[in-house]
Amino acid sequence: MSSPDPGSMPPPAAQPSTILTGRMPDLTAAQIVAVVGAVITAAVAFGANISTEQQVAIVSLAGALAAILLASDAHLRSRRGQAEAIKHLADRHLEATKASLDVGQPPPSPPSVPR
Repeated sequence: MSSPDPGSMPPPAAQPSTILTGRMPDLTAAQIVAVVGAVITAAVAFGANISTEQQVAIVSLAGALAAILLASDAHLRSRRGQAEAIKHLADRHLEATKASLDVGQPPPSPPSVPR
């Protein structure tokens, strides 16, 4: 058999960017809001025309919101990673079960799920 000519094969289709969209985007709304808060904080620090009390309140609020949003984003990403790991374990277990049943052996025991 001859191998297909690499020049005759069509190029692979371009994958859409997942920076802002998709099931697991690279940039989340929490990160974008945190950056906006940091920009507002920097504007206040560079002399936006507001009173000292207002500056302290805005900086405090921006810092608290950014911390909460980033912590919740990290938590969400860790849970997504854990869900993907469990799915991967289930897929591997399914493959192993099918393979063992095909050769007439009992199926393997289920894998332990990481917590």
